Amino acid sequence: MKSHFDEKLKNWGDWMRRRDEGGTGWGNSVLAGMMAKTTRSEYTAVIPVDEIDASKTDSAVNSLLPELRKVALLWYVKGLSIRQMAREIGCSTTTVPVRVEQVRHGVAIWFREQEEARRRLIAHRERNHFVH
Repeated sequence: MKSHFDEKLKNWGDWMRRRDEGGTGWGNSVLAGMMAKTTRSEYTAVIPVDEIDASKTDSAVNSLLPELRKVALLWYVKGLSIRQMAREIGCSTTTVPVRVEQVRHGVAIWFREQEEARRRLIAHRERNHFVH
């Protein structure tokens, strides 16, 4: 099932591709910045990348197991088809969507844990502020 974490991962994939093209979030040419191409689709208009969210998502992806990081890179950055993914990671075509969902789930857990840690830190600071 797709979630808003799929959108975060798509944003991250755009960010990674643009970074690889030579810029932080953007390609070197104006035309490259206006058009993008992946294996799954033809040229499409590009939506600006949320740099901060992409950076956080990059941390989330890097927290995944190596096999899932590879799935994230192949699906969201390289844009491979399900058939190409199956060949690349050595599984059936029915397993690929399961692996992509595992990536989304792992990223969701990372964001949830970060938010919980932030809330605990705020609560701790508020308690200690009133103690003095």
